[in-house]
Amino acid sequence: MLHDTMRHRRMRGQSLFSARVPMPSEAEERLREFMRKSESFAKSKSLSAGDVAKAVGDIGKLHVLYSVLSADAVHPSVDALSRYVISEEGELSFDGIDFDPAFSESEVLETIEMLCTSALSCAVYTRDIVFGEKPPRIAIDDLGPAHLALLEETRH
Repeated sequence: MLHDTMRHRRMRGQSLFSARVPMPSEAEERLREFMRKSESFAKSKSLSAGDVAKAVGDIGKLHVLYSVLSADAVHPSVDALSRYVISEEGELSFDGIDFDPAFSESEVLETIEMLCTSALSCAVYTRDIVFGEKPPRIAIDDLGPAHLALLEETRH
């Protein structure tokens, strides 16, 4: 994680120099000093959320939820922004922007489902990490099966 952070800091520093961004001489000297001292991080491998998820086993499967949620809500992509486009002529036309788009009931339920699944998973995995191989039984253990049963019931 440190190597990834340092590599990205170096990349941002290099971008400042490449773009010839004007800066006070003291700031430029501090940045040059940082670049010299951090030379060993220049070729560090980037940290990939997907690679980390694969490496940590079952808990890494939660990365799938993150991927689904962030694709729609966090990153400004055509898919994420499409709900705000008013398109009378079809998918490729643009007739305006809807600043308050309506959400379907299924979108709301799906969002609540992902939130509940994520919250329960975080609670259980945190308990397992803290207590190790023999975690104490807690009330949340009963919520998992109840949550899954409720999901099945709402899908029919």
